[in-house]
Amino acid sequence: MIYRFRVDVRKKDEVFDPEAETVKRALVNLGFDKVKELRIGRFFELSVEAENEAKAKEMVDEIAKGVLVNPIIEEFETKI
Repeated sequence: MIYRFRVDVRKKDEVFDPEAETVKRALVNLGFDKVKELRIGRFFELSVEAENEAKAKEMVDEIAKGVLVNPIIEEFETKI
């Protein structure tokens, strides 16, 4: 069976995000001064074939940990 997943990747909270800070400053300069925090991330959509959903998620998590994410500065969440 084919399962489709989305992997959301973002910098860990303790890691400085210069791109997000730049966007936040731009928003404040445009009058959106109520924006207090902004984080930028990325996502991947994967379709994988597996015997069941649990094995499919295990495969996607392995892909994320090994290829898609830098575990030193990033964290991820897998969604079906």
